[in-house]
Amino acid sequence: MTKPDVSVLIVSHGHADMIRDCVSTLDQSLVGLSHEIILIDNLNDPDFLEKVGGARAGMTVVQNETRMGFGA
Repeated sequence: MTKPDVSVLIVSHGHADMIRDCVSTLDQSLVGLSHEIILIDNLNDPDFLEKVGGARAGMTVVQNETRMGFGA
């Protein structure tokens, strides 16, 4: 596996609509660059992946088992 040109880490404690818009913008902005998007769900929302628009190639979603708070 080659290293991506850009790695984007997004830590979330809710605000799925904002995360969805952010990821959509990244999809458009990073065309032509190899990239990865890492989403951290610190709210432990069972519908998180659905609310942010689903999985994408190059996306890793980490859902903490308990509510960790934003800064965890």
